[in-house]
Amino acid sequence: MVKNVRGTPERSAEMIRIGKKGNITISEIAQTWGCSTKNVAEYLHRLQEQENYAYLVDGKGCFRIFKDFK
Repeated sequence: MVKNVRGTPERSAEMIRIGKKGNITISEIAQTWGCSTKNVAEYLHRLQEQENYAYLVDGKGCFRIFKDFK
């Protein structure tokens, strides 16, 4: 279940929580948050760039997030 949170830090934390499970689609998040799927994808890109997380989106639109250890 996706929590309807506001603010970039809160949404980033929610994306990490959801992404570790890997069973929620990007469109479900966008619908809950009242934004576009493009906006959700931008959150994923920011996590990748700023926090060194890697992610994978499957053919159903579900994403899984991984920590990139250096």
